[in-house]
Amino acid sequence: MIIGNGMMANVFERYSNDNDVVIFASGVSNSKTKEKDAFHREEVLLRKTIKENSGKIIVYFSTCSIYDDSVNKTEYVLHKKNMENLIHKLCQHFYIFRLPQVVGKTKSPTLVNFLFTSIINNEKISLNKNSTRNLIDANDIYKIVDYLIKNKLYSNEITNIATPNNDFVLDIVLQIEKITKVKANYTLVELGEKQDIDISKIRSLDVDFNIFHDNYQYSVLYKYFIDSLS
Repeated sequence: MIIGNGMMANVFERYSNDNDVVIFASGVSNSKTKEKDAFHREEVLLRKTIKENSGKIIVYFSTCSIYDDSVNKTEYVLHKKNMENLIHKLCQHFYIFRLPQVVGKTKSPTLVNFLFTSIINNEKISLNKNSTRNLIDANDIYKIVDYLIKNKLYSNEITNIATPNNDFVLDIVLQIEKITKVKANYTLVELGEKQDIDISKIRSLDVDFNIFHDNYQYSVLYKYFIDSLS
């Protein structure tokens, strides 16, 4: 069963007829929002989903921003922590996956969408000099989550799904410049923190998942945005 209709819901479409697993893919998508109603709606829906699917495996997507001291006190991140605690309290069987910046087909205001649009339109952007971001393909998240569920690994735990590549936001901009062949109009400000994401749990698996190579982030950016330039 799938709850939601956005990017992650589409990626996990194969679970739509699974009667044992509930993919909760209906949450607050804009990490910048401060709208309390949006957070309340997600909590109400999550509580309802848990109550109506007692005994089933609940899969919840949280955020690796919990490890970023520059944003981990925002309303969004605090809300995600609250939802994690709610699942721990109410669910018999669950997986909580903390994700970094997910890249895929979406119209949501993600960081990558914002950067591509701004660069193509020659809009001036302000970049936090010390901020790093970890990009991962939504389809690769599916591969890892599907593997863990089918092999009954890390059940009732919080697991980070990310790559080893924590790139500075400026480096991501330079990669986008290479793809678009457009010079970005940006200024650097002395803000931000480096993210340190522990991926030892998925690293320890005897599976490559194709996310560990050095050029991974560039290949993901190219895959999803090269067509938008034609």
